Amino acid sequence: MRKIVSKEKKQMNILKHISIILNREIKSNLLCFVSVHDVKLNNNNSYAKIYYGVISVDDKQKTTIENELEEQKNEIRYLLSQKLKSYGCPKLEFIYDDLLEKANKIEKLIG
Repeated sequence: MRKIVSKEKKQMNILKHISIILNREIKSNLLCFVSVHDVKLNNNNSYAKIYYGVISVDDKQKTTIENELEEQKNEIRYLLSQKLKSYGCPKLEFIYDDLLEKANKIEKLIG
């Protein structure tokens, strides 16, 4: 049970720091539209899947943001490693999550 709590704390800590890094520390006009929804670590904490959404952009900008995240992945990982107080920093994989878009479609159908 203790391992699960520890893993959840690590995931929440990574989520908080990545959100701050994307919005404040990376100098990119595109990444300010990104909101991080969830982080999932693998069993040995060496890989982190970062689930993110994009606020109010079209498909072309979404693709550009995906490319920008791929290009900035190493810089984001470096900044994250400086903030984490544990040994080693997981490798990052950014996965687009269309949760906000689905919620907006449902809201339009209801309202």
